[in-house]
Amino acid sequence: MLGDRAFTGFCVTHMAFTLASASKFSVLPIVVRDLLHGPQWIAGTAITVGTVVVVAGQRPIVGLLAGRSRTAGLIGAAVLFALCFALLIPLQAVPLPVATVLILLTSLGFSIAEALFGPTATAAAAAAAPPGAEGRASSIFQLSWGLPIALAPGLLATLLSASNALTWSILALTCASAVPALVVLRKKLPAALREPSPAVSA
Repeated sequence: MLGDRAFTGFCVTHMAFTLASASKFSVLPIVVRDLLHGPQWIAGTAITVGTVVVVAGQRPIVGLLAGRSRTAGLIGAAVLFALCFALLIPLQAVPLPVATVLILLTSLGFSIAEALFGPTATAAAAAAAPPGAEGRASSIFQLSWGLPIALAPGLLATLLSASNALTWSILALTCASAVPALVVLRKKLPAALREPSPAVSA
């Protein structure tokens, strides 16, 4: 399976999404407490709002992509993630009320992006799996979920110890880099990324 460069490339690209998804749970409470010296209800509210949006809004959000390609859904999620991370870059340079609004706003944006990429990426990976190797392909794809989530706390805490702006800048650039990667992969995995998926309306 690792010799299938197109499928492996898709899984590597998918890691940018899972790292982005894990970020708010990994470092937002630390940012609020240690950098902004704000109350913890800010991080708690942001995470709660995000969870509610993902649970309640995934079906209508993904439904908006009906008739569009999976590439469109994934690129939309990557761009939204990148924009939200960019909004968090100046957190330490603005007053706490402004920082609070930015955190809550970006949590909403993160959750919409999660609702877009989750089912779309899963459907694309299933369609891209080589015939006869679906089980191995699924294992590698699941690794692209698990590995970033496992590494996120340590990696992001290390970045945050250097700079708040550096942390969000790297995350924004990582998500932005998924866009050209998806454009290239769309040509190599046409059946998986060009076609809409009736199952998730992506």
